[in-house]
Amino acid sequence: MYLAGGDRSASVLAGWKEWMAAHNAAIMTTLLVVLGVKIIGDAVSGLATG
Repeated sequence: MYLAGGDRSASVLAGWKEWMAAHNAAIMTTLLVVLGVKIIGDAVSGLATG
């Protein structure tokens, strides 16, 4: 993105970095919940078909 956007992209990326640092716990919680649901879904699916 930095190569395509030039100087403006630096400020956009800095804003994203600040937002992600401020919401790190919510981002990680969401990510882990999604992964957990997928793993449980695969396990249930495996039990139902196997």
